[in-house]
Amino acid sequence: MVKDSWFKYETVNLTAEYNIFCFPHAGAGASAYAKLGKQVAERFSFYPIQYPMRENRLKVKMPCSIDDLAKQIANENMELFCSKPSLFYGHCYGAVVAYETAVYLKERYGYSPEILIAASAESPRISEDTVRLEEADNDQVAEFFISFGYMDPESVKNKVYMDFFMPILKNDYILLQKYAPKDGRKIASPILAPYSPEDSGIRRAEVEKWNEFTEKTLAVQEISGGHFFLNDTNFGELIEEAEGLIK
Repeated sequence: MVKDSWFKYETVNLTAEYNIFCFPHAGAGASAYAKLGKQVAERFSFYPIQYPMRENRLKVKMPCSIDDLAKQIANENMELFCSKPSLFYGHCYGAVVAYETAVYLKERYGYSPEILIAASAESPRISEDTVRLEEADNDQVAEFFISFGYMDPESVKNKVYMDFFMPILKNDYILLQKYAPKDGRKIASPILAPYSPEDSGIRRAEVEKWNEFTEKTLAVQEISGGHFFLNDTNFGELIEEAEGLIK
């Protein structure tokens, strides 16, 4: 199969029973999940999604909305999505992109993932943030994310990090702030919603509202480690947990 630019660092097993599609968090590229494919069993193929505007797709224009991003992901990779059963993993911002992609695939192609893992993510909603980032400079954007504990304060001293990473993070988060879910659009997949109680930016009551966005069941799971709880060990365990919910 020809590799598509939407994916990077794939772990492909030709006899895999499932595909795992990983939707990265705001500001991140596929490289953030490059090692995780090695943590899952051979019955899975692993596809980290490479959004535009980063890494090897630096010069590719980002869509103007999460809805349009999801449509592009679905339409340009429809054959791969529909080739076998799949699991969607989305972290924070990525969970919203994964949800919108699943909704569009269902409505346009009649395809649904077996499960959506919405990690470190409150349910889709209109942004309640009082700080709007459109007019913010890099330092102000950094201050915003540092306040939630999502960024190391030392990062602001790294000019390369600030010049190249911050514009991507800012653009992604502006798309999230502008996003508003459409009423009544539910995916035909159960949802597993792992989050960390140590994450000050996540409210359990809002995590539990993911049940309003699925026709199936919702399972909420607490995992220690803060917003970025995912690591080389617990990712494989999380996939096994998700697999257990669909069998």
